[in-house]
Amino acid sequence: MNLVSLWSLLESNPGRSVVVLIDSVSNERLRKSAHPILSSEAEIRVIPCQEAPGGWRNRFAKTQIRKHVVGPLLYLDGDTLVRGDLADVFRVDAMVAGVPNHNGLGTGSEIPAGERDILARNGWALDLPVYANGGVLFMTDCPETHAFCALWHKRWLESAQSTGQHYDQPALNQALHESGVSFAWLDHRYNAQVHARPRTVQDAAIWHIYRSDRHPTPHNLLDDLIELQRSGSRDVRDRVAQCCAAPHPWATGNPIDRYAIRRMMSSDCILHGNRWERLWLARDFRRLAYQIPLRLRVSLAELLTAAAQRTGRSRHE
Repeated sequence: MNLVSLWSLLESNPGRSVVVLIDSVSNERLRKSAHPILSSEAEIRVIPCQEAPGGWRNRFAKTQIRKHVVGPLLYLDGDTLVRGDLADVFRVDAMVAGVPNHNGLGTGSEIPAGERDILARNGWALDLPVYANGGVLFMTDCPETHAFCALWHKRWLESAQSTGQHYDQPALNQALHESGVSFAWLDHRYNAQVHARPRTVQDAAIWHIYRSDRHPTPHNLLDDLIELQRSGSRDVRDRVAQCCAAPHPWATGNPIDRYAIRRMMSSDCILHGNRWERLWLARDFRRLAYQIPLRLRVSLAELLTAAAQRTGRSRHE
């Protein structure tokens, strides 16, 4: 996944200095498998880390990013596809900048329930003035941003220990609030969280395709690229450029797919987990059937499963 995201960044922003942060445990495993990310054009920096689950190690490195990179930086999660030039981000007039979570208004009233629970369990503020998504973050290089990032790492460690959960976003927003570092919003196109608000795919410079979402995930081009890369395909990098040039990131195989995508892209509303379009594109037909009156559920689930099987066969023929 990280390699695909890296390739999209290198293709869309040639000549940019790119640094990949890797925790020491992951680095050793990647080295033993001769993973291609280690031989890419990006500079690799290894952060010493204890043996722990992958999600924990990822956040351990992420929350320390400021002290490992010199100069202004734009942090990107690995579940992103970069489609456009990012130069304007570096002209923002603030020490830290980001995009509202779920491409909403960015207020404390929109904090997801699970993250609100983490804030409450840590005794942190629930009426936060801003609530940013942690997948794309700009930071200048100054004492204030170093102090902010150190506080983010500290609050994240405290939260991981007290809750047993390694989510970094509640600690991020608590640190923004607590540090008082100057913050500005980036345009939504720089972090289009497409499975939260699908309308943001249009003209987006960065597609952020959540990989840690608890809801069924619509089948998308990032999934296909990751599968190709893992299979050893030689033309994945060329395919990355093609996918980033597509009008949207979702895979289509039939007219219902295309209709569902048009419906999603025309709505300003958040794409909840029980929306039929989401369930259809995720091929979660059993859950989709439960949105329909009981007498139709079984027969419709059978029909939809059969339709999906036919679609799958036609893709391989």
